[in-house]
Amino acid sequence: LIALAIYLFTATRRIGLWEVIGLLAIAVGLLMSRRRGADRLSLWIDRKFLRDVHDAEKVLAELASEAGKYREIQPLLEWVGVAVSEVLHVPYLVILLREREMFRTAYSTRTGEPMDIPATSRIVANLRERGEPLEIDFDRPPVWLRSLDAEELQTLDFMRTQLLFPLSGGHGMEGIMSLGPKRSGAAYSNTELRLLQAVAGQTGRAMENSRLV
Repeated sequence: LIALAIYLFTATRRIGLWEVIGLLAIAVGLLMSRRRGADRLSLWIDRKFLRDVHDAEKVLAELASEAGKYREIQPLLEWVGVAVSEVLHVPYLVILLREREMFRTAYSTRTGEPMDIPATSRIVANLRERGEPLEIDFDRPPVWLRSLDAEELQTLDFMRTQLLFPLSGGHGMEGIMSLGPKRSGAAYSNTELRLLQAVAGQTGRAMENSRLV
């Protein structure tokens, strides 16, 4: 574009060699300045991304260490839900609490009617058997996901579930935490998964202890 502008300028005016050289020097300067600006922007984005990742991991680590100290369930669930949702930019997060034969919604960022999960469901059975997070991928469903009935699949779809964490104490599963996809669409990192699992474990133990008080 700059070369075209110089051509049109010189074609309509009679200018000397030194003027052409001057125009070329200005064009080169503009290009170099634009490139330096792009490089600075790229560096700023990279640094911000690394800082955000570091901050998220730091918050999750602190959350894992503090969650076990809570004695009241509802403030604990709200604190965990808000912190995880904000730091990882996850718009859809649901925490279900065991009440006898049902896991009922106790905290949710989703509007609408709460979705409950029976304690006898295949979702709960798989969480208990595996004792680790379950990844939900409807495009490439694993064997256990294909075994769910229509109601269970509808529940996961309503919650926009991408990850399911068991909230387990020493004597069983106290709750379930459902995380939807990140707002950015980025995948959860291995470090984030490990820290979220630690948060889920501490939350489950705190929930169990609160029932014993």
